[in-house]
This record gives sequence, C-alpha cells and structure tokens, in this order.
Amino acid sequence: MPETPAPMGTHTGREQVGTPAFIQWLTDCVTAYSHNPWDSAAQDSLRRARSLLAEFFLGAQEETLKQLFSNQLAKLHLSMAGSGLRDFPLSAEEQSSLDRVLSAFTEKSKQSVPPGHVLTAMLYCRPDHAIAAFLDRQIPDWLYGVFTAFLVIEPIFFTDATAFKNYCAFAKRVVQYTRNAISEGYDTTSGLGPKARVTALTFATFSCPIHPYFGDGDLKDFSENRAYILEQNARATGLPLDYNPPPRPGDRKKIRIGILKPHFSGQTETFATLPVFEHLDRNQFEIGLYALEAARNDLERYCASRADRLLLLPKSPRDQAAAIRGERLDILFFGSNLTAGADACTTLALHRLAPIQMTSICCPVTTAFSNMDYYVAGDLLASIHEMQSQYREKLVNIPGSGICFSFGPEQASQAKNIGRQQLGIPADAVMFISGANYFKITPEVREGWATIISRTPGSVLVLYPFNPNWSGRYNAEPFINDIKARFARLGLAEHRLKILDPLPGRADIKELLRLADVYLDSYPYGGATSLIDTLESGLPPVVIEGNTLRFRQAASMLKELSVPELIADTEGSYIKLACQLGSDTALRQKLRNAIQTNMGNRPAFLDSHAYAQKMSRLFQALHERKSP
Repeated sequence: MPETPAPMGTHTGREQVGTPAFIQWLTDCVTAYSHNPWDSAAQDSLRRARSLLAEFFLGAQEETLKQLFSNQLAKLHLSMAGSGLRDFPLSAEEQSSLDRVLSAFTEKSKQSVPPGHVLTAMLYCRPDHAIAAFLDRQIPDWLYGVFTAFLVIEPIFFTDATAFKNYCAFAKRVVQYTRNAISEGYDTTSGLGPKARVTALTFATFSCPIHPYFGDGDLKDFSENRAYILEQNARATGLPLDYNPPPRPGDRKKIRIGILKPHFSGQTETFATLPVFEHLDRNQFEIGLYALEAARNDLERYCASRADRLLLLPKSPRDQAAAIRGERLDILFFGSNLTAGADACTTLALHRLAPIQMTSICCPVTTAFSNMDYYVAGDLLASIHEMQSQYREKLVNIPGSGICFSFGPEQASQAKNIGRQQLGIPADAVMFISGANYFKITPEVREGWATIISRTPGSVLVLYPFNPNWSGRYNAEPFINDIKARFARLGLAEHRLKILDPLPGRADIKELLRLADVYLDSYPYGGATSLIDTLESGLPPVVIEGNTLRFRQAASMLKELSVPELIADTEGSYIKLACQLGSDTALRQKLRNAIQTNMGNRPAFLDSHAYAQKMSRLFQALHERKSP
C-alpha cells in the first residue's frame, strides 16, 4: 500500500495537497482500491486519504480550492467520490465527523454552505442524501463540472428497497435539474455558455443511468431530458446533427438497409439484432452492416455473410457520420442500447443519417432522440394504444412478441459435467434457479426470493448473476452478503443459497438449468435472452407482466409459447405461483411437457425466417410511406 503522509494541519495540508508527491500518493490509493475494493488494506488507505482531503477542504479558502481544482485534484476527487467507498458503512468516528460537516447544511444555509463543506460531503455521501439536499445548493461555477459528475455517478449497491426507490426518483430529478442548468445557459445567438457547456459535457461523460430501468414507471420524461442534454452537448462540440438526405436515386431497385452496432461479437444485442437482417430477401433489400470496431470472430463473419457489406467506421464521430451518410441509406436500424451511457453509437444516433431511423428492444425505453423515427415492438409486447405515450418515437408493431433471437453458427461445445452432488444440493431438494443479472436483482427481488425459499420446505436457491456480457466487474461481496443476511433473518440455513461464478457458455448454463425445478425471473424488469436458455432446457419460469415494455418481455414470450399460466401480475401472485410450483411435482412436470412440446415447434421468438418476413413487410411499408 502507498505510504500515508504525515497528518495534516490546515497550513501543512495546503502545502502537501498541491505537491506532486501528494497527488501521486492519492492516485496510488485510488488505483489500489479500484483493483480490489474488498482488500482491507486498500480500503483503509483510501479511507485515510478521504479523511486527509476532508481536513484540508474544511480549512482551505475558496480561492485555494478553486486553484487546486483547476488541475489534477478535480479528477482525483471524482475518482474517490465515484469509487464506491461512500457506499460502505462509516465508522463511528467518520459518522461523527460527517455529522459535524452536515450541520452546515440547513434550510437557512442554502446560499451559504462553504465549498469546502460541499466537497467534503461529496466524499462521504451519495448525491441523494436527504440532509445534504445537494440539489438545493448554490454551487460556484468553478465546481460545477465536478458537482455534475457527482450527481450522475450511480451508487454501486442498495440494501434497502425504499432507498432504491428513492434513488430512482432522485435520478429523475437530477436529469431535470441538469437540463434546466443547460437551458438557462443557452443563448440563441452564441449557443451554450461556458458553465452550460461544462455541465453538458460532464453529464455525457459520466452519466450511465442503469438503476432507473429497474425502478417503477414510465421513463419518457427522464429520457427526453437526457436526450436534450446529449443533443446540446453534441452541438456544442461542433457535431453536425442536422442533415437533409438527398433524393433517392431513381434507378435504385432495392431498399437499402443499414444496421449499426458498436461491434458484431457474441453478446445479447447481436443475438437480438441478427434476425432483423439475417434472412431478408436480397432481391428486395441491399444490406450494409456498420461497426465501430472489429470483432474478428466467427459470429462477425457469419453476420457479414448475411449482408452485402460490412464497413468498419472511422474513429471520429464527424467522420463516422459522414461515412454513413455517404452510403445513401433508405433505412438505418440501431442494434444497441442507446439509453444508458453516451458511447460512440449513441452519439451517432443523435444525428440524422438516413431518411428513416429506427431501433427496437435493445433500448429498454424510448431514446427520445429528435432523429429517431420509429421503435419496433410487437402486439403482445406493447399495445400501441396503451404505450405510445411512453415513446417519443412512433411505436410500430409486428405480429407477436416482436422479440426474436438468433445465435448464428454456434460452435458445438462440450459442457462441463455438473451434478447436484457437486453443488452440494440434495437430490430430493426443490431447486429454484435464476440467471437474472446482478443489476436486475434489486432489494425487493432479493427479499421476494428469500421469502419463496422460506415458504418452500427443503428448497434451495441457485444464482449465477455475474454475466460478463453486462459488466467486466461486479461488486459481488455486498450483493452476496445482503442475500445471506436476508436468508439468515428468515432462519434459512446457509446451504440453501448457492451463488455461482460466471459459467463458460450457453451449453454450461443449460446443463445447470436441467438440474433445476423452477426458474425465477427478475421483476419488475424481466429477462429475455436468459429466458431462452431456460425454455430450451424445458424448465418452467415464473415471470411478472408489468405495464411498460421493459417489464413485459418475458411475459410476451410465454404468451407466444402458449404457457400463460406461468405469468403473474403482482409480486404477491409471483411468490404464490413460485411456491405452488415448488410444492407440486405433477404441475411442474405438466408445464415441462408443454414447454418442451411447444419449443419443439420452433416458437416465433426463435424463428428468424418468420421474423424476417415480418420485418420485410414493415421495412417496405415504412419506405413506401416515406417515399414520394
């Protein structure tokens, strides 16, 4: 671990904070912690660094802070605030120190909290801290970039359902607050002022709103505010978002379709996008694939074989937009999630690149982008009459769920032999299982699953939540400890919970699923790709149907499979259904038989040929509507 500097008094601290030696020590502390947050020495070192910084912030004059935050200290403060350290419980000494800092955050002090107190609170508190009420503070312009990043960097973990719901509501307030700050700094003649530009750029750089997906309700207002911020930022950086596509060449016979993704490697978004173009009639359509980076694997080569060309785009956003516009497309389809971080594909989606631009279920919610024209769903997934109000794009449906997956030329792989005995699960135990991702397993879900196990005698819960396609790094320890604590509070023995490391591939996942009795889908945000493995294994899943598209994917697939009896409509009915399946062997077998029979008839969500016919009709209808 980096050697800790001597304790700082106000004057000594001011001298040390500005030195290269201190900056290097602080950098080393943050780096060591980021590599292993659960290492006690690394955590203790970063706690010490936080304490020293706080001591300095509270004693320094504003002009000193302003000078230091014009260089590396701003970056390091953000690294600490966003490291996840603030999500750990405070020691008694830390809590006492923080309470003294927060005593300055009163209703009467909205305009007068010193910047040093704000900076210190940001090191110890989440942005939604009720007492600090950060959104009520007047923040000096020099601190606004750091402050914006602090607001939008999401917490790493929640143990309390109420706290999670409160944070999701707070996230909606933050994006509205940020939009207001930018619009107030906008001038029709000169564009964004300096403060508004910093705010927009910081938001685009640091915002990656994941938690609100898994909270309740419609996110249209949230998405519209986010879209406004991203579009203003793109324009401020000089990107030409607006474009009037030239007339379509009169001698062109085929409809020219473009498919844009960051890459065509083996991930969920590729599997969901491949059916869009895999079996389109090449006599009617000319297909171009556009990627930001090369995958150089068998799946990419297969995708390229199902198109007329695959073009690797240049590096700069301006050149990327120019390259796609030069393709003179009729329709451009975005096959990635544009509603989380502002990656290069999201930046491109802000542009007008083709006469018709569209996306689909890879985006869990509306993009709300000015240049996104259509969102493709299905009759079973999103009633236009009920859900159009949740989308800025025009919602267009194809028959059925609107969901289809194709895994391309999957390589035959030998799954590792695994049995219940190896997992420490008795042969006669009722095995509940879920492959729902870590992010979807909210405190509410964790409590619901613990309740199911407590009400099903002899049952065991097996989870494999750390899918590497979602993230390369998970905060597994607090997640595991939280579920264990919930089991313990209900009097459940440790052996009734098994949490596994990531499995090598789909074959291994299905081998594991075949050992289980009941699959538990996450809620309210259910699965889609994870449900394919489950159904291919003949395992009955329990799902909830909600009132937004992202909460209806699993239910629409089960309707398409003709097993609607596995769909619940509330958490209470979900728990009741899961317990019923866990205790009724005959019912489980009946549903297994129905799933296996119907999966053998190739359901629509796995029929890429039939899906191509539906998309072909949609593409033709939209093209004819747009054409003169």
